[in-house]
Amino acid sequence: MFLDFESENVFQIQANYGRGWRNLFPHLKFFLFILRRLQVIKPKLIYACDMDTLLPSLIWAINKKVVVIFDQFDPLSTRTRNRFLSLVIGKLEIYLAKKSDIRITANKLRIPTDFRDDWFELKNAFGLDLNLKKFQKKKPPFLLFYGGILSPDRGLLACAAAVSQELDWEFHLYGQGSISDLLANGKYQNIFMHEPVTHEELMQIAKTADLFLAMYDPSRSNNKFTASNKLFEAAQLGVPLLTSSNTQLGGIVEDHDLGWTIKYGDTKEISTVLSEYKNMDRKKKLKAQRNLQNFFLKEHLEKQKVLHRLSRDLASKLEA
Repeated sequence: MFLDFESENVFQIQANYGRGWRNLFPHLKFFLFILRRLQVIKPKLIYACDMDTLLPSLIWAINKKVVVIFDQFDPLSTRTRNRFLSLVIGKLEIYLAKKSDIRITANKLRIPTDFRDDWFELKNAFGLDLNLKKFQKKKPPFLLFYGGILSPDRGLLACAAAVSQELDWEFHLYGQGSISDLLANGKYQNIFMHEPVTHEELMQIAKTADLFLAMYDPSRSNNKFTASNKLFEAAQLGVPLLTSSNTQLGGIVEDHDLGWTIKYGDTKEISTVLSEYKNMDRKKKLKAQRNLQNFFLKEHLEKQKVLHRLSRDLASKLEA
């Protein structure tokens, strides 16, 4: 589905990723836009992603026969490092989430234990082409791939430093963000910056990679239980992951043998992984691919079960 950007229901605001509370005014404009459009459209079903759409949806739905679905992409409470403020915002978010009719999260561990039974855990195991990637490349350069936000909590600078010391490797990054200038200032060798592309194009590029970077700084609360799309993208494509330990994502990679985990930001450990991968024989690489895709298929089947339960719940609420 492609959005019609000429439609009156499409509203664009200047709220750059990573600016935190400095985006407050643009989000208030967005809040008012949603209220105005709901008043015009008068929907019977609202699918609200995150708190910036849930709150105006709940306000508009007061005393109306409307089913509101809340899909929590990222908890609002994780956007601040102040523990007290995070606790207060977290409690407020749970309170407001309970006002919705159906609640979805990508990771139930984000939800307080007493409330988890009321949530659907719907992981981002979306479908792509399930053609097994064939290893035909026998010579350098080997490719480390990253597609996403170029932010300081993704281990990008440490990977750039490691690749600069490994002449058989290249590091290709697709995206934009606050540290793009640091990556492109010429300090690092074998680093290639690219403009963002469509997801379909990005996955075609990722399919040619040797390692798929999905690293997160575990000192940030939102990274501990991140529900990274990158896990399912890499698994389906059969590209081993390079991620950080002391995160749930790292634990999954270790438990299912989906790649390598290293201490976050440790350049020496990254270099060790690059060297180890380079020296793997073809049979081990093919075995790793099958292992990754089997993991994806298992998760995909589980997703279908959750979707079936969610559909039944939604149907009953719409009929009520």
